[in-house]
Amino acid sequence: MRSGKFFIGAMLFFSHFLIIAQPREISGIVKDATGKPIEHVSVSVKGTEAGTMTGPDGKFSITMSEADAILVFSHIGYAEKEVSVSNQNETLDITMEQSDVDLDAVVISASKKDEKLLDAPASVSVIPAKRIETQAGLTSADYLSATVGIDFMKTGLVSYNVITRGFNNTFSGDLLILTDNRISGVPSLKVNVHQLIPVNNQDIEKIEIVRGPGSALYGPNAANGVMHIITRSPLEMNKNFETAVSFTGGERAVIKPELRHAGKISNKFGYKISASYLKADEWEYYDPREPEPGDTMIYGSVRDGQVFQPDSTRPPQPFDRDFNIRDYTADTRFDFKLTRDLKLIVNGGIAVLNNIQMAEIGAGQGINWKYYYAQARLKWKELFIQYYLNSSNAGDTYIIPQVGDEKPPHNVQLLIDNSKLHVVQAQHSCKPVKKLELIYGADMLYTVPETGGSIHGRFDDKDNTLQAGGYIQAEYDIIPKLTLLGATRADKHSEMRGVFVSPRAALVYKPHSRHTLRATYNRAFSTPSTLNLFFDLSNGFIPNGINLRGIGNAHGYHYQRDDSGEPLFISPYTSQWYRVDDKSDNPVFFDGMLNILAGAMAAQTGFPASTVDALLDSIVNGIAGDNGTISAVGHVPVNIISLLNTGDMMQSKYDLSTLSDIEPLENSVTQTWEIGYKGMLFDRLSFTADFYHTRVNNYISPVTLATASVMFNPADVVGALGVPSPGGALYDNLQKPSGFGGSYDELLTGLIDGRYTDPTGAIPSMPGTSWDEIAVILAGASSQIPIGSVTPVDDMVNSDIILTYVNLGDMDVSGMDLGFNLRAAGDFHIAGGYSYMSKNKFDMEGAQLGYVALNAPRHKLFVAPEYAAEKIGLTARVTWRWQDGFPANSGIYIGYVKAANFIDIHVSYRLHFSKQTVITLDAQNILNYKHRGLPYAAEIGRLVLGKISHTF
Repeated sequence: MRSGKFFIGAMLFFSHFLIIAQPREISGIVKDATGKPIEHVSVSVKGTEAGTMTGPDGKFSITMSEADAILVFSHIGYAEKEVSVSNQNETLDITMEQSDVDLDAVVISASKKDEKLLDAPASVSVIPAKRIETQAGLTSADYLSATVGIDFMKTGLVSYNVITRGFNNTFSGDLLILTDNRISGVPSLKVNVHQLIPVNNQDIEKIEIVRGPGSALYGPNAANGVMHIITRSPLEMNKNFETAVSFTGGERAVIKPELRHAGKISNKFGYKISASYLKADEWEYYDPREPEPGDTMIYGSVRDGQVFQPDSTRPPQPFDRDFNIRDYTADTRFDFKLTRDLKLIVNGGIAVLNNIQMAEIGAGQGINWKYYYAQARLKWKELFIQYYLNSSNAGDTYIIPQVGDEKPPHNVQLLIDNSKLHVVQAQHSCKPVKKLELIYGADMLYTVPETGGSIHGRFDDKDNTLQAGGYIQAEYDIIPKLTLLGATRADKHSEMRGVFVSPRAALVYKPHSRHTLRATYNRAFSTPSTLNLFFDLSNGFIPNGINLRGIGNAHGYHYQRDDSGEPLFISPYTSQWYRVDDKSDNPVFFDGMLNILAGAMAAQTGFPASTVDALLDSIVNGIAGDNGTISAVGHVPVNIISLLNTGDMMQSKYDLSTLSDIEPLENSVTQTWEIGYKGMLFDRLSFTADFYHTRVNNYISPVTLATASVMFNPADVVGALGVPSPGGALYDNLQKPSGFGGSYDELLTGLIDGRYTDPTGAIPSMPGTSWDEIAVILAGASSQIPIGSVTPVDDMVNSDIILTYVNLGDMDVSGMDLGFNLRAAGDFHIAGGYSYMSKNKFDMEGAQLGYVALNAPRHKLFVAPEYAAEKIGLTARVTWRWQDGFPANSGIYIGYVKAANFIDIHVSYRLHFSKQTVITLDAQNILNYKHRGLPYAAEIGRLVLGKISHTF
């Protein structure tokens, strides 16, 4: 009898166990305080990986086997809510209250783990999916313009240079951009090209911006902040299949359709595919230093440091900028939930660019530039492992040459880039004791540039780099309201000496659940890119054999000097070294210049070269030659970049006393001390304040001129011609019989009289004679054709004018970022921000033109009132942005960027009869304020776009 009771009791016990272990379904609806369903609410089972999302109707369904589980409901803009569920099937009706605007957002980029924005030990901003949905952006960068601490430099319709807290540049990669934990920059060039990020805007769950250094966790190239684009998982959908389509169109002939389709075959497998196409007309602008439209262009390449070789498959063509933008993206992803704790994500994508992109040595005409990637991520409990490959193929892209007054035809270099980046990363976290959490990991970056001898020229077979690093971060709760965080990282780069260490420390004090104070220190570094180290590309060729060449700096350079330390110049005519004041070979230099002029005149007039040579020899008799007056002409060292920008030789003189040997590149080091506050004031106002001081050591300059070009002094050349009257050498030569009927003066006056004048008035106009025109031509040639170069002693340089990268001295800058979001009344709120930096220009020896520019404003401000009535589906936002002017100095783009005001208007409406359809009107710069983001960039005006999107 007792055994029977025991058997029955055991059966009841195991039956109970089986019942609670059986999967059950919990479903329901999530609404706001007005009763309106909330879409995209994250629903997760606390302490597990199980989760889902609410659909457009606010409904969700989740299957679980846990007994007495707790469901966690979270959504940006709403207070997180936890609900206990029993071991039975249940249907829930959840109401979420609006939170302190955005402080409850969950972020991962600040500490590489999930945490509330309020608790993050860094200055972080979040652009949620809701903001992206209610704005018609052409790239992900469009959503950043009204973000605290962001320097937003727009240089074209879809071309941007974005950075946090200054140190911006054209062709910049100093902001680490990630997409789902993957570096998104172009592999070896280390440049952020937003059009080449293959992500569909409809697929973005949120964008996180971490201001300030982040090397302790992210390694190199995170010294100026992190932008992390996070996309949606197909397994988090509330339904099995979802298709979203949108169409954006508007001014400048913009046409942009986007498609996203996702499917959840089961709770263990989901997929998504997306694609987009953009066609538009770029803002038209011609750089006056580039060829004139219609000039003949000969396409080819300068490979391996050799003379330009035309491409025999491409005939010469007339030049014109192609302002037709045609960009494509496609992306696919597969999510596998192999077990309860094991997830595998495999994804890949491609982007194709056809538009103009500014670079440090000139604008690039992008033609079928392809970027593609493949990525595999594995997550098992607290272990994360991933491998990805980024690859670039520049297609038929070419650099538009800087030609100044050079006559056509012009040589155009095709940009060859088939580079790859292989990355392997692993991270794990644990809690060895209750109050301590550890995060540790390692990664390896292997960069394989393949430029066909073009971008990396003669370095192309020795430019692979390997970088490996490891990190550990400890977070310890000293007391319930005080947390100490410390991290350190060590990295080794194959081209850098020693191991670089990046520490990080933070003290976070939370006196109240709605207020956080923090003090942080970060030491970060930027490794020289392969472009910094191995660049070898000519973007201009002077017929005397001198290239205007960008070149990397892996091993340093030194200059040839005489016994007194005076720098010497090398002439392409003799391959000999001279003091700048050495005039002994002036006749040789002058003959070389005349040969170039003769060739240009023969090509322009169609006269035989022998005829032109004889003509020039006759009119410079007694001027040229060993005993000619040219022997007394002085020399002037010139900054040719300044000369190209100003046209004034004397204003562009190079101070040779500032010329010093160039050390090999080292890591640039950024240290930032910061205090910050995040919190809720007066129950309606969320407020953030960050105050920082940044010190940069060994700053890696933009490509910087490292050569003084030695020119004939034009005034001395004019003086060598003699007086324009009897007794003057040129005047007397012009009176001699030409052999073509009449004197040389009569012949030339009929050809060139009045065609060439000196705008400065130094050479007076003399109608009826050719003396003044010839004087202008020779003086002009003297200020455009160097007789030599004070340039480094190097077989890869010879007499070239080089622009390279150098480590400069130390720079200190302080600043602050203030942000607020005021929930004024009901559905109306106002957001805004103000940023300040103590400097935007640093006078530094060795820098181009003697200074480094942050290429960013010291003051910038935005205010954005918004009416967001979810009950009626209407969102309307007006954004006013202002920034003050700033000096710009980035490669060949030098000047001043004027202060600017912008007013943007965004209106979005969700149709009441079709809740899954959203119509958006987006008007950027509605007052049509004309603005250049950088000197010689396009002038940007108003852009009005409309977007309609529908989710099936």
